[in-house]
Amino acid sequence: TGDVTGTGEPVGGVCGRNNNSNAKIENCTNAGTVSGESYSGGVCGRNNGGTVKGSSNQNTGTVNGTGSNIGGVCGYNYNTGTVDSSNNNGKVNGSSYVGGVCGYNYNGTVQNCHNTDTGTVNGTSENIGGVCGYNYNNGASAKIDTCTNDATVSGQNYIGGVCGYNDRGMVQSS
Repeated sequence: TGDVTGTGEPVGGVCGRNNNSNAKIENCTNAGTVSGESYSGGVCGRNNGGTVKGSSNQNTGTVNGTGSNIGGVCGYNYNTGTVDSSNNNGKVNGSSYVGGVCGYNYNGTVQNCHNTDTGTVNGTSENIGGVCGYNYNNGASAKIDTCTNDATVSGQNYIGGVCGYNDRGMVQSS
C-alpha cells in the first residue's frame, strides 16, 4: 500500500476507524508510512468494539504520530474491541500512549500478537510499551494475553517491554 497522511484523527494504513461489533478487518497488510496526529495505527487508527485479526494481519511500514494513541497495528482499541493474531514489523513513533501493537487498550483485548525486533517503539513522553502503551480497565475487561515483544522500547515515564502502564487490566502469558 501507499503512504497515508492525515491532519485529523483517526488515521490508519488500512482503515481509519473500525466501528461496532460487526466491523471486521481480517488478514490485511500495510506496508506504507502512516502519519497522523493522534489515534494513528499501521492497520487501524481506532477500533471501537470491532475486530482486527488474522495471521496475515500486519504492519510493515513506519507509523508516526505527533500526539497520543499511536500503535503499530491499532492506535486505540476500546469498547470491547479485539486485536487478535496481528503483528507489527514497522517502527512506531509518537508522544504518549505508544505501543508496538496497540497504543491504548481501553476495555478491550489484545491477544496472540507480536512486535518483532524491527518494530522499534519510541515515545517522547509516557506510557510506552513493546506491545501496548496503556492497558486500562474501567469496569469491563482490559486484557493483554499471549503477546510478545522483541524490539527496543524507549520513552520517559512508564516504559515496558510488553506494557508501559497496566491500570486495573490483565497482562498474562506475555
